[in-house]
Amino acid sequence: LFYYTLGGERMKRKRGGEELIFQEKPVAALLVLKEIKEGAYQTLVAKRVNTTYAHTVKIMNELEHLRLIRSEQAGRVKFIKLTELGLEVAESLERIKRILRVCEVAREIDDLYEKEVKGKLRQEIRKERVQREADKLRRRLEEFFEGDPRLAVIARRLNTRLNEVVSEAIGLPPSPAVI
Repeated sequence: LFYYTLGGERMKRKRGGEELIFQEKPVAALLVLKEIKEGAYQTLVAKRVNTTYAHTVKIMNELEHLRLIRSEQAGRVKFIKLTELGLEVAESLERIKRILRVCEVAREIDDLYEKEVKGKLRQEIRKERVQREADKLRRRLEEFFEGDPRLAVIARRLNTRLNEVVSEAIGLPPSPAVI
């Protein structure tokens, strides 16, 4: 539940799916449940998500309300499993996390260029540092070359951009544009 004010009167309503899913702990809970395919007890989810049991119970109730999980009472404890919809959402969240990791690498490539190469004389550029950072970024990009084809294309373009940054840093002429 969350509260809002309407005409001076305090109102309450359940959070919608979007409001719940785009928060850290519910996302983590769904991903933990996906990882533990056979399901889990709420206490295990609470530990893996690094939150209190009470907060986990609240999250689980809201996820169950959205039909993303189902629970079975086993004595005093609840056993939680993802529904088909919950699995779809968890898989989508994993894909979003992968896309955001590619976004981070893209930003770091731009930062490397801005801080170490752009507008500097050749002798001012710390070539070894640029090469070292580029190697780290290249290794991070490699995990995206396989799997999702659209993400692989983006990762390859970023790798090309990274090569251009390194080429400029070490003084090679820019590669001709592909038409």
